[in-house]
Amino acid sequence: MNKNQMIKKYESQIAGRLWTFPQIEVVIDPAGRRCIRIEDTEKMNKAVALEICGETDSLTLEEFEFLVDLTNSKNNEIAAVIFSEPSTISNWRKRRIQQLPQLESNVLRKYFWGKVFGASMDQEKLNCIMFIGKEIIHLKQETESLSNYKVLKVAS
Repeated sequence: MNKNQMIKKYESQIAGRLWTFPQIEVVIDPAGRRCIRIEDTEKMNKAVALEICGETDSLTLEEFEFLVDLTNSKNNEIAAVIFSEPSTISNWRKRRIQQLPQLESNVLRKYFWGKVFGASMDQEKLNCIMFIGKEIIHLKQETESLSNYKVLKVAS
């Protein structure tokens, strides 16, 4: 017969970080193993997704992989959201990059939020975010290239 046990301050390694949950109910099976019910695992994963999607820094590869797995997203779907090729996503994974680019992270957080919580942002809004972000990057690069030139004399 299975027994239930409440564990306070349950810690779990998810998405490359250690998360602490206030309490969790585990089931102790006849072999003495402590098991978390699927419903509770899903709630924990959603809580982690909520935290990750609400942050503003670049996604780490571990966070990205967690969100991809949680949402069953495919490389071609993700690439379409960020106006890229599926090979870009494959390269991120193969090279084990530490962090995704900031612009792509911002857009992907919104995309994954929609997939996890069912409140998706429509493609037009995602396109707009990506377009504006690329324009900002382009303007920043132009500005940086202009900083190599100095004004020697201003006409009076």
